[in-house]
Amino acid sequence: MPIFIPGIGKQGGDLKSAISYGCDKYGQLAIINASRSIIYASLGENFAEAARAEAKRMLEEMRMFIRQLNR
Repeated sequence: MPIFIPGIGKQGGDLKSAISYGCDKYGQLAIINASRSIIYASLGENFAEAARAEAKRMLEEMRMFIRQLNR
């Protein structure tokens, strides 16, 4: 059963630990929440681009930690 892991991003939660302890070796079984870092990526007219860039950055960071789990 998946577990919900809040507090990653602006709240300062440790993404590497969340993946190491919350996911299986395939990067599954956890729902990792990083809403503030995406919602507040920008307050300007470039919000959509900034939010997308932050989401992509976090996804790549997650993928990197998942690859490290499989070594």
